[in-house]
Amino acid sequence: MSRIDYRAVFEASVNPYMVVDRELRYVDANPAYLAITGTTREQLIGRGVFEVFPHDPADSTNAPARMLRESLEQVVRTRRQDVIAHIPYRVQRVPGGPLEDRLWSATHTPVLDEHGDVELILQHTQDVTELADTAQAASVLERAFRVQQELVQLEARVDNLRAMFDQAPGFVAFLEAPEHRFVLTNRAYDRLIGGRSVIGKPIREALPELVGQGFLELLDSVFTTGTPFVGHAMKAELTDPVTGVREQMYLDFLYQPILGVDGTTRGILVQGHDITEQQRALMRAHFMMRATEHAAVAVGDLDLALRRIAGAAVEELADWAFIDLYDDNTSRRIAAAHADPAAAEIAAGLMAFPSPSELPPRHPLHALSTGVQLVPELTNEMIDGIARSPEHARLLHAAGFRSLLSVPLWQGGRLFGVIAIGSTTRTFSDEDSETMVELGRIAAIAIDRARLSNERAALLRSELEARQRAEASNNAKDEFLAMLGHELRNPLAPILTAVQLLRLRGETSSAREQAIIERQANHLVRLLDDLLEVSRIARGKIELRKEPLEISVAAAKAVEIASPLIDRKGHQLTIEIPTRGLRVFGDEARISQVIANLLTNAARYTPADGHIWLSATREKGEVVICVRDNGIGIAPEMLPTIFELFVQAPQAPDRAEGGLGLGLTLVRRLVELHGGTATATSGGLGMGTVLTIRIPAVTSELPVAAEPKAQKLMVGLSQRVLLVDDNEDAAMLLGELLRGRGHEVHIAHDGLEAVELAVRLRPDIAVVDIGLPTIDGYEVARRMRQRLGERAPRMIALTGYGAAHDRAKAMAAGFEAHITKPVGSARILELIDTSSAA
Repeated sequence: MSRIDYRAVFEASVNPYMVVDRELRYVDANPAYLAITGTTREQLIGRGVFEVFPHDPADSTNAPARMLRESLEQVVRTRRQDVIAHIPYRVQRVPGGPLEDRLWSATHTPVLDEHGDVELILQHTQDVTELADTAQAASVLERAFRVQQELVQLEARVDNLRAMFDQAPGFVAFLEAPEHRFVLTNRAYDRLIGGRSVIGKPIREALPELVGQGFLELLDSVFTTGTPFVGHAMKAELTDPVTGVREQMYLDFLYQPILGVDGTTRGILVQGHDITEQQRALMRAHFMMRATEHAAVAVGDLDLALRRIAGAAVEELADWAFIDLYDDNTSRRIAAAHADPAAAEIAAGLMAFPSPSELPPRHPLHALSTGVQLVPELTNEMIDGIARSPEHARLLHAAGFRSLLSVPLWQGGRLFGVIAIGSTTRTFSDEDSETMVELGRIAAIAIDRARLSNERAALLRSELEARQRAEASNNAKDEFLAMLGHELRNPLAPILTAVQLLRLRGETSSAREQAIIERQANHLVRLLDDLLEVSRIARGKIELRKEPLEISVAAAKAVEIASPLIDRKGHQLTIEIPTRGLRVFGDEARISQVIANLLTNAARYTPADGHIWLSATREKGEVVICVRDNGIGIAPEMLPTIFELFVQAPQAPDRAEGGLGLGLTLVRRLVELHGGTATATSGGLGMGTVLTIRIPAVTSELPVAAEPKAQKLMVGLSQRVLLVDDNEDAAMLLGELLRGRGHEVHIAHDGLEAVELAVRLRPDIAVVDIGLPTIDGYEVARRMRQRLGERAPRMIALTGYGAAHDRAKAMAAGFEAHITKPVGSARILELIDTSSAA
C-alpha cells in the first residue's frame, strides 16, 4: 500500500518547521525555516537553539528568547502542546540584507517516545508581522490566530486518527463506489491480503480470487440498498502472492455504507477481524467430539466406527479419506470415504488396494510406520510409484489427488494400520497434520478397545466352553463309572452262578458251566485290556512295530475278529478293498485292531439284519479306510466328541450292546500314532454313520513275506513246579490245572516261604507273582538265583504290571518269561510244556 510521504510534506511546506530534542538542540529544519533564518542545516544540527540565536543586545530583557525557552521547557515538562500567539524576532528576510523585526506565531508540539516521555519538539512558525503592523487587521489577526489554533488541533487530531487507523487491531479499508475501488487500507488489512498493492484498484482487479465466493455480491447489495451487512465466521479463500497457494480463512466483518449529503452511497467502510485460528480451534474441538462419538461404537462394530471416522474427516478436512488395518503382515482397507457422490465407482475400486504394511525405502508413504507423512504436492510420478497395478494407477489418477497426508495408527506400542486423507484442491498444512495425529490417536484407541473387547469376549467364550467341556467330562466320567460297574457285574453274575452249579453238581459238572465261566472271564479280560490300552497310549507307553503293510492284510484280520458279532446280529458285510496297492507303514496288529473296532462299533449300533460297508482307497498320498453302516446314526451335538474318552452313544437301559465306550478312543489315538486322522460323519439319528481313518501311504514295494514256520506245541515230561501267589484261589486253580497235565505242584503264598521251599524242594520251574507280601517277586527271583546258583529253577513272572519297563525289570531280576494277568490256561501250559521239552 502507498503511504503518505511525511518527509516530502515537511520539506515542501512554505511554513517554517524545525525539530529540537529535549535538550533544545536542533535535530532538523525544513528549507522554509533555513531561508527565514538565513542558516544551513550544517550550522544548526546538533547545536542549541539559544547558541545559534544568542541574546539580542538591542533588547535588554531578551523577552523573545525567554518566551521561546519557557514555551519549549513547558512542553518538555507537561508533555503537552504549547502555542505562542506572537513573538517578536529579528530575521534576515533577504540573503545579505539587513535584520528586520518580525512578529511570529509559534506552535510547539511534543513527540513522545515509547515510555511517554518527550523525545522531540516540532516547532511550526508563521510570520504574522503584517497583521500586527496594521491596526485595522487586529480582528483578522485574532481570527487568524484562532484558525491557526484550530488548524493545529485539527492536524493533531488527523495525525492521531491516522495512527489509530493504521495501528487498529482489526482490518479496515475504504472502498469508493460504485466499483469498490480501494482508497485507504490499514496494516491489518495489508497483512490479510498478503501485502499486495491495492490502492486505486477496483476490488475485482485487486483481489480476483474473491470472484465467485459471494463477497462482491454482498458489496454490490450494500451499495445498492445502503443497508449495512454483518458477517460472522464467513469462510474466505485468499491467494498468497508469494507461493500462489490459496489459503482458507474465517472472518468476522462489517460492510458499512458511507452516505453523502444527498443520501446516496459514496463508498463502503470494510472493518473486521481475522478469526481463523479461533474458528479452526472451535471446529477442531467439534470435529474431535464427533470422532470420539463415532469411536464409541467400535466395541460393537469396529468397521462401522472407522467408516464414520473417515466420513467425518472428509466433512472437515479433505476430499478423500482412507483407513487401512494391518494384521499379520497383511492389510485390509476398511473405509474409502469421498466428498463427491460421483466418485463412488472410484472409491469402490480403491477399496481393493489397501496400503501395504511394508514399503520400499523410496516409496512416498515409507514413513507411515514411524510418523506422519505429508506430501504437499503429489506428482504423477509419485502416484505411479504408489500404484500396485495399472488399474490401481488409473483409479489414483482419476481421483485427482493434489496433496496427501497419512498418519499411522499406533496404540500401546503396536501399529494397527494407517489413516490417510487426500485433497484435490488444496495443500495440507502442519495444522492439518496436528489434527490428523489427534484423529489417528482416537481411531487407534477405538481399534485397541475393540481388540480388547473381542479378546475378553473370546476369553469368556473359551472359559464357558472349557467349563462346559469340564462338566461334560465329569458327566461322562460319572456315566462311565456307572457303566463300568454294570459291565463288570454282567460277567460276574453268570460266573458266580456257574461256580455254584459246579459246587452243587460236584463231579457231574458239565462243560456248559465251564464254557460260561471262560466266556465271561474272557469278556472281563477284554474290558480290562481296553482300559489298560487307553492308559498306556495316554502315557506314551505303547510301542509300535511298524513295517510296510498292505491294508488288505490288516483288514482281513479285522474282519475275522469282528465277524462273530456281525454274524450274531445278522448283518450283511460288503468289503471293497483291493488286494494290493494300498500300503502304509504301520503296526499290523494295531491297524487290525483299529479296523476291528470300527466294524464292531458299526455292528453294535446297527439294528439286526443291517448293512455294513468296509472300503479302502487312496487319496492325495493317504490310504483312506471307511466303515459305513445304516444304523442308529449320531446326533449332531455328539459328533465333535464321539472319539473322546468315556463318550458313548445313548443306549437302552438294559445296555444290550455293552462296552465301555473306549473303542473309538483307541481308534483315534492309535491312528494318530501312525500320523493319521479319524473322523465321523452322520446325517443324524436314524441316518447311519460313516467312520473314516486316514493314514499316510507308502509307495515303496513291499517284500514278499516268507511262509510262516509251523509251530508244534510239545507236551513235555512231568515237572516240579513251584507256584507263588498270595491269592490262594488263583494259586489253587492253577495248581489243579498243572496237576491235571501231570506236573508236581507246590504252592507258597509269600516271598520268604517261596525262597525256603525252592531251596528245600529244588523245583524245575517257578511261577512267581510280583506283588507278594514280605518280599516282592523281583527279590524272590534274586534270592533264588543267589542261593541255588545254577540249580535255580526257570522262573516265569505272573503279574498285573504289563508296561515295557515292568517287563525289563523282570528280565533283569532273572525271570525268563513275563506274563500279564489275567492269562489263559493255554499260555501257561505252553510255557510250562515248552520248558519241559527244553
